[in-house]
Amino acid sequence: MDRIKDKAVLLSVNDPDKILPLDNSYKFYYIAKKSTVNVLAYKMLNESTIDKILYLLHGVVITRVRNNLVDNGVIHRKTGNVVLFIKDNKTILHKKDISLYPITKPGHKYQFRPNPYIGVIDLETNISKEDSSKVFVAGFLTNENLNKPVTYYIDSVNFKTY
Repeated sequence: MDRIKDKAVLLSVNDPDKILPLDNSYKFYYIAKKSTVNVLAYKMLNESTIDKILYLLHGVVITRVRNNLVDNGVIHRKTGNVVLFIKDNKTILHKKDISLYPITKPGHKYQFRPNPYIGVIDLETNISKEDSSKVFVAGFLTNENLNKPVTYYIDSVNFKTY
């Protein structure tokens, strides 16, 4: 643990990856993977709760997991904003806390500016003998041609527009 603390001196006090307070009741394990070495800090908080903190060797917290054994062999696992309920090594419930922020009114007054490239397409349909919708009129209107909408009538026999 001293090695992690020595390498973590560059992390500020307010950094979310700062070293969490650990006491002598934590057990530490090196976990060697292909290219990284991590440290797992493990502590039994009481007979039904385990706290696990996984660190990179330079002191950054990768994840913190708290397992709590509740009724009938169900484990309540919390990591960050995710909570899992596990029974017989299968997840039976998954919850995620999501922070929703209200839409705020803009601080400045909105000024409307017309955009000549915005338009509307209108399709008129009827149901054919095959029980599908067929377009028989298509209309188009933009801010540029407000007084002159473009309309196409489709001839169902020859499929020509007029």
